[in-house]
Amino acid sequence: MRRVTLAVLARLWVPALVLVLWQLWVIAFNVPDIVMPGPIAVLEDLAANPGLYLDLAWSTVRVAAIGLVLGMVFGLGLAVAGWSSPFFSGLVSPGAMMLRTIPITAMIPIIARLFGYSSNTVIAVAVLISIFPAFVFASAGLRTVPGGANDYFEVMRAGKMARLRRLALPAAIPNLMTAFRISAGLCILGALIAEWLIGADGLGHQLALARIEFRVEEQWGVALVAAVLSVAAFLGATALERRAIERWT
Repeated sequence: MRRVTLAVLARLWVPALVLVLWQLWVIAFNVPDIVMPGPIAVLEDLAANPGLYLDLAWSTVRVAAIGLVLGMVFGLGLAVAGWSSPFFSGLVSPGAMMLRTIPITAMIPIIARLFGYSSNTVIAVAVLISIFPAFVFASAGLRTVPGGANDYFEVMRAGKMARLRRLALPAAIPNLMTAFRISAGLCILGALIAEWLIGADGLGHQLALARIEFRVEEQWGVALVAAVLSVAAFLGATALERRAIERWT
């Protein structure tokens, strides 16, 4: 038990120190709660309304996860199409680069006009966030097959589909999981921003309501939950990436 406690403290001492310093700063300078509540007040609000925060977190995670999976699938599909046809690759790559340069916050109102002011828009935002890394990393992975394996398939006169299924796709899986790791946490934050702007159910919408009604502890509680979800998504995706690298490299 002691060893487990020490291992947990070794991993969490930095956020624990931040919370302690935050509380001490609020007390020392007598900061009003309406400006910045202490972490104790925020944690008390979380403990007093666990059902509310769990429902909001599930709503945000659900749409972010759907958008993340769809974006990874679409990005991989575009990468495979580009690998199969240099002409198609030349058409898609400039458009993907141009789309990436536009801030997602500027695109949300346009997306909302197309998909409605609902969770569909939040899913579309998560798709746009994840599709570009999936396309770029999968495209690189499909083209970095081992030289000896490529020569073997040449000698065996393997067809395009056989090369894709048995050579290119397995080589692209580690890269694809890297894109998954990059996008996992960003999709949570993107969903939060979309919910804030269009009023869809979730943590972002609750954050907007709490701001309007001056429920400061709730604002910080929502922000804390969103941060924990983003970190958890990143760590979970990192673990999956590590397993994929061990399995496919």
